Order: sequence, then structure tokens, then C-alpha cells
Amino acid sequence: MKIVEIHSQIQKLQGLFKKSEDISKIDFETQSHWAKYLCVLSAGLLENALPLIFSEYSKKRSDKQVSNFVLWQLSKIQNPKAEKYLDVTKSFDESWGNRLKDFLEEEGKGSAIDSIMSNRHNIAHGKKSDITIAQLKKYNVNYDQIIFNLFHSKRYLINDFADTNPYPSAVAINIVRDSGDLSKLI
Repeated sequence: MKIVEIHSQIQKLQGLFKKSEDISKIDFETQSHWAKYLCVLSAGLLENALPLIFSEYSKKRSDKQVSNFVLWQLSKIQNPKAEKYLDVTKSFDESWGNRLKDFLEEEGKGSAIDSIMSNRHNIAHGKKSDITIAQLKKYNVNYDQIIFNLFHSKRYLINDFADTNPYPSAVAINIVRDSGDLSKLI
């Protein structure tokens, strides 16, 4: 799996949440199934992203053998709750872990992740789950921020173009963060 695939999962999930806005017209049982489906997809996204992001980081920073070991270790992680994200992040860099901890404590984001993962576990094992679409929306988990707001990692610019203009039209410019250089380049 690649970063682009994670981005695709995010877009799919955002689209499904958008479609769920019209779901109030559907019976409660169908709404419950939709909520469980969205919960499972949300959890899957969070679970897939953890090993991918850090293994990509290790590929860029270490030997092939080391990055293979990192991927192997991270791929064993299942149902990662907020604490696991913190542990893994801190194992790479203590300051990253501290920043992630602050981020997860904002508006209960860490608790939201824990609830999504717990509910997914219950759903997958046929246990009771009272998760609702309203709860998932209330959690307001911004997957982009959790997954892509990592530090010192490569970013990808993805730009589509229409048949009327078959030439790529995106330009990416790297500048020093918070330097004020952007106004000089535009």
C-alpha cells in the first residue's frame, strides 16, 4: 500500500460520510448498518496508515534491511488505539510523540480513535455495537490531520486534469516553513 492509496481511502470515506447526510430518510436498521460500515472503514484507514507512514519514513532514512524490519514490526499492529499511535511515534522521535499527544488531546480526538477501534473490534466479532452515524460525525476525526500531519515526511501533490486540457498544470514549490518566502514566489 502506498500513500496515494491512503489518500484514496480518505476521499472514499469523506464521500460516504457526505452520502450519509441523506440517510435520515432510511429506516433505523439500515442507518445502523451504515454506521457500522463507516466505522469499519474508518478503523481500517487508521490501521493501514500507521505502518505505511512510518515504513515510508524508514525507507527514506535507513538501509533496506532496517526498513523491512520496521515494516514487519509495524504490520503486526492491529486495532491501534491512540496510545499505540503515541508509542510508535515516540519510538521514532520523542518530540513527535509529544506533539501528537497534544494533538490527540484536542477535542477528545484520542478518545474518538479509541471508540472507533473498539466498535470496529466488536462489529468484526459479532458483538454489540451501538455506534451511530451521528456519533462518528460528532467525533469529527479529521483523518487528513491525523495521518498526514506527521513531521519530516514527504508530501505528495496530486492534481487531476480534464480532457479539455491534457497537460499537467500543478506546480509544487518547497519553501522553509513559516519563512514568509511564499509571497516572493507568487
